[in-house]
Amino acid sequence: MSEGEVSIFKERRNVVALVFLIGGLVFFGLFQVLPCNSEYEESQGWTIWEELWDLVRDPSDLADLADSGLWVYPFIGAIVAGSLMVPVAPFLIWFLARSAVLQWVFVGVVGMTFIGVLLPILVEGGMDDPGPGLFCLVMSPLVSLIGLFLVKRQRFGQSGIGV
Repeated sequence: MSEGEVSIFKERRNVVALVFLIGGLVFFGLFQVLPCNSEYEESQGWTIWEELWDLVRDPSDLADLADSGLWVYPFIGAIVAGSLMVPVAPFLIWFLARSAVLQWVFVGVVGMTFIGVLLPILVEGGMDDPGPGLFCLVMSPLVSLIGLFLVKRQRFGQSGIGV
């Protein structure tokens, strides 16, 4: 295998990583508009931001919400962290390919987002009738995490995204 073939493999790997990162962004966008529960049309993902805003305005509701289980805190943290990292990751592929520290920070946060989103579903036994929005909520950090693991670190003389 010649040196030219190795660099093409690295470039293709980063292109595949970019496709996965964009896929995570698409799933995140679909979560916002698709219903999370098949029974209720009003249960779209964007309504979670209204509920989080209400918690910020009146923290006493958080104590009532915490009575339903300890999984509430990691879930809220995961939603907030994931909503910051997952949509930004495809646009930072150039930096992710050049900085191991940045790449592992993203892997850690998105990995914890995946666990934090999956934990309530596993602990509570899921929803009675999950909708496509819930599927997108779980797939968004998972697909992004796969993309982050596929990012191949580049030397400064090489392209980060393979073009």
